[in-house]
Amino acid sequence: MGGLDIGKVSAMPIEALPKWMERLDLRPMEVRIASTILRELSARVGFLVDVGLGYLTLGRQMRTVSGGEAQRISLANSLGSRLVDTLYVLDEPSIGLHPQDMDALMALLRRLRDGGNTVVVVEHNATAIRAADHVVELGPGSGDLGGEVVFEGTPDDLVRTATNTGRYLSMERARTRGDGESGRDGRRGWTEHRRWPVDGARIRLEGARLHNLRGAEAEFPIGAMTVVTGVSGSGKSTLVHDILYRALERELRGGRTSAKEHLGEVVGAYGSLTGTEHLDDVILIDQSPIGRTPRSNPVTYIRAWAEIRRIFARQRAAATAGLDARSFSFNVKGGRCEECGGAGYVRVEMVFMADIHVPCEVCGGKRYRPEVLEVRVRGLNVTDVLDMTVDRAIRFFLREPRLGQALWHLQQVGLGYLRLGQPATTLSGGEAQRLKIARELIGAAARKGARKAYILDEPTTGLSGADVELLNEVLRRLVKAGHTLVVVEHDLDVVRAADWVVDMGPGAGARGGEVVAMGRPEDVATVPESVTGRFLGEALGLPGRRSGRRRPQPRDRQASDSGAPAGAA
Repeated sequence: MGGLDIGKVSAMPIEALPKWMERLDLRPMEVRIASTILRELSARVGFLVDVGLGYLTLGRQMRTVSGGEAQRISLANSLGSRLVDTLYVLDEPSIGLHPQDMDALMALLRRLRDGGNTVVVVEHNATAIRAADHVVELGPGSGDLGGEVVFEGTPDDLVRTATNTGRYLSMERARTRGDGESGRDGRRGWTEHRRWPVDGARIRLEGARLHNLRGAEAEFPIGAMTVVTGVSGSGKSTLVHDILYRALERELRGGRTSAKEHLGEVVGAYGSLTGTEHLDDVILIDQSPIGRTPRSNPVTYIRAWAEIRRIFARQRAAATAGLDARSFSFNVKGGRCEECGGAGYVRVEMVFMADIHVPCEVCGGKRYRPEVLEVRVRGLNVTDVLDMTVDRAIRFFLREPRLGQALWHLQQVGLGYLRLGQPATTLSGGEAQRLKIARELIGAAARKGARKAYILDEPTTGLSGADVELLNEVLRRLVKAGHTLVVVEHDLDVVRAADWVVDMGPGAGARGGEVVAMGRPEDVATVPESVTGRFLGEALGLPGRRSGRRRPQPRDRQASDSGAPAGAA
């Protein structure tokens, strides 16, 4: 049809379909048959374009789309159904969205509202909060310190409150208006005065080719944090994950790569990669689960559980009962409850329904034999410790420096509210990613001198404004330890805190795949071709976007690169 077979139509970007449908040369009878189909198809395609997914192809497999893209596909489907008097609940719809795309998303949500529906959005994005008709803030803290409604009202009223979100919005408003200290440098995080030098060694990638990348070139300074940003669908993940990460794996691991190519994971091509002699290894910190069974939990993942077991084994009651450190593990025989195998529950197989899990009748869900539970440290047994939050455990184990240091790193990445024994299967993707960062920080503290490249993809997922500030400080700690960071991110608080920015674009899909701008955040903010630059200039509190400056080239050495930044020692 229209000179194309089904394969070629499936390979077209969604945004190209309307023109293809307009060019169809149909006979009168075919027009009558296809009119309803074409009208419905045109509407559904329009909804996908409206939610910023016009760059996807019709044949794109769902397992290859991100969580944010999948959610927006569901949103487009909801718009197409034209339901009324319906409650829509959306969880972080801004995930993976560039600031430019947020206005379009908010317009679509308003369309749902204006159609007679109720829209409830769980969101941290400032643009979404300001666009709301009514805001409910929970707090005041996380975990056991939260669970209360600390504010309810309009966004304008929220800005005038002293809640965490209210302070964040008021500081952001002050910064974008350029209101002195409270605007430009009043918030924590990196500023241009605290950045690390980028005029030394660099990783240089040339000729990157995959999907919409057609020979892209980019540089990533060693010992600094590079943020790769750009409009949604511009090729950021393709450049960083499918090409740079895989290339570094092959260069640093003797030609091996962790890509599961038999499952469809792709490895992009590139012309050359230089600068790898300055690195010892590359680590991907993504949002995949840290474990697929409830036996895995935060303290086992950061390898702190062994220290807790040794503390219990040192108690006099443990020596009297003949218990050693292995006896306090719920994964091996000797101390665990053998009825449930240390799981705390028993799986009941249902013939025609999903299996159910019920508490173990022998141990009552405590996982251990009675004699193990009789051993106590300052009144608490091992099950009580597993039920502690990280914040409480730090205070409880105040005299255990090795354990306290490991738990402190969990607290520093904003996970102080997690329980030590919380099953890994209950953690969100953002929590799993921050657990991985904490483990790397613990390893960096133990192994001095190692030089690693860390690849992170959207680490701000699920974080509030205050948590993003904390994340910036955590990332700074990795850089201070001598490591190199490459972060794919849209959050402007992270982008403005970067030492180096690589901006992809200029558009999405076939209109993207190019490095539009590259340099310090202040330099990228001046590049007319950069969509990100416009928003970045506002985030930096710059008085106005300048024009006429040429696009920074990969080999440029910016004047701002000279000398070490304050606090870089």
